Amino acid sequence: MTKITKKLGLIIISMMLLAIATISISNYRISYEKVKDAAGIELYGCANITTGLLDTDIIEKLANGDFSKAQETGSLISWTVQHKSIFSAQYILSLDGTLLAVDENLQQQGFTYQDSFYLDEETLHHIVNMKHPAYSDVYEYGGMNRLTGYAPIFKDHDPTKEVIAISAIDFDAKIISERTWAMVGGGILVSMIPVLLVGAITIWLISKTIKPLIRLNQYAQQISDGDLTVGPLELKHEKPKNEIDEVTDSFNGLVSNFKTILKDVGINSDRVFESAKIISQGSEQVSESVDTISSHLHEVARGNKTQANSTIVIDDSITNISKEFSRIGDKIKRASEASNVTTTQASSGNAIVEQVINQMKAINEHTDSTVKVISSLNEKTNKIQDIVSLITGFAEQTNLLALNASIEAARAGSHGAGFAVVAQEVRKLAEESGNATTQIASLVSQINTETSSAVSVAEQGSKSVKEGLLLVNDANNSFKEISASIYGITNDISEVDQLSDKINQSILYIASSIEEIKTISIQNSENVQHVAESTEGQSATMQEIVASINTLVETAEVLLQEVSRFKTD
Repeated sequence: MTKITKKLGLIIISMMLLAIATISISNYRISYEKVKDAAGIELYGCANITTGLLDTDIIEKLANGDFSKAQETGSLISWTVQHKSIFSAQYILSLDGTLLAVDENLQQQGFTYQDSFYLDEETLHHIVNMKHPAYSDVYEYGGMNRLTGYAPIFKDHDPTKEVIAISAIDFDAKIISERTWAMVGGGILVSMIPVLLVGAITIWLISKTIKPLIRLNQYAQQISDGDLTVGPLELKHEKPKNEIDEVTDSFNGLVSNFKTILKDVGINSDRVFESAKIISQGSEQVSESVDTISSHLHEVARGNKTQANSTIVIDDSITNISKEFSRIGDKIKRASEASNVTTTQASSGNAIVEQVINQMKAINEHTDSTVKVISSLNEKTNKIQDIVSLITGFAEQTNLLALNASIEAARAGSHGAGFAVVAQEVRKLAEESGNATTQIASLVSQINTETSSAVSVAEQGSKSVKEGLLLVNDANNSFKEISASIYGITNDISEVDQLSDKINQSILYIASSIEEIKTISIQNSENVQHVAESTEGQSATMQEIVASINTLVETAEVLLQEVSRFKTD
């Protein structure tokens, strides 16, 4: 017998037994109530009958507290139990539940007159008001279960008068259960026989019915063990098919589809395993590349940061150079202004020389006696010639210095200090040129003074005057050359000033460009840093992807192992 057969048989038998038990319990309760009603009626009937044997006067005295006749009355009522042993005791109760008289059996239970005893309030109310006998429900008192019948004892045995006491007879309640079981016990035992017979037949029918299920279970057990090589389960039932046959057909179809799916899963799992391995290797390479890129980006970020710092230093240097060039430009402008003053003074000196020539001509025309004076003038003119030569030398040197300044200005950069030296030399030379011009003016003044003193002898010095005129003409030419040289220097200084302004503008442009480069470098550094951080995040993501792919590889490998558990061929 299979487990399912046992279970189904036990379930069916249990249900039947439960039904029989329910019916039996119901019958027992009904019979119990009927037996209890019959016993109660019998109890209060006997109690009512025996009241006729009692002297109501004695009972009234007992109720009033005179117990002189209590023993005699107890002996009298003992007759009832002696002649009907089914009763357990008889006694007389007052209306407040006090024992007025007790028979021998109740005395043996430990009770005597004047003791309190159980009296149901509802029953007492019924007896006193309705003046009818009654019986109680089963109750426990004095160590036993009791059923009591009560009958009223009327004054003078006249039902129209008041109730003076109650006659009570007890019934052992277990007798009710015994009588009830005697009534229904046989029927219950007899009803068990068909139940057992039906249970045996049911178990046989179930065993026969579930045989296909047992075969199906064995077939399913082979499938669960991984053996899919067994053929489909054949049906042995004739048409029409029952539900088990339909389940068997469905299970055969399920196994067939499972074989097909399992083969496809095995093929696809192998493909997934190989593809996942390839993707895993590629992902690891990508992860390594991302790590390398991240490292390089960090290096680029550090380089950009260094470049930005260098750009800041260059920007500061260019700013300092720009300030120096601004100061150089200021000095060149002052030199240009001084050169312009010198040019003006040279022009004034040239005009004076012209006047001297005119005067010398007048002297030559009016006097020849100025020869001696002119001789003296000639000597001083020679000195003027030396001074003029000195100025000419200064002018040439100034020209060279201006050229050097132009070269130094073109070089610029961190060596711009050389240009300041050149500009200083130009200033000094301009001052020396001014001093020389002053000396020339002083000498010319002396010449004028001596020329005035030589008027008287002008005629004598005509020849000398002519020679002096030649010398003055030479001086005039020299002044013109000096004026032209100073003018050239002024132009050169002006060009140097313009070049200095252009260089300063270029430096400012360079400074602005470097500032932009610095800003861009800082931005690039920050952007590269962000990219590096993003690359690190991408690297972490790639590592997670690699881990997921490795998990996929492991899953595919486990799936292949699980699929390999089933034999399909």
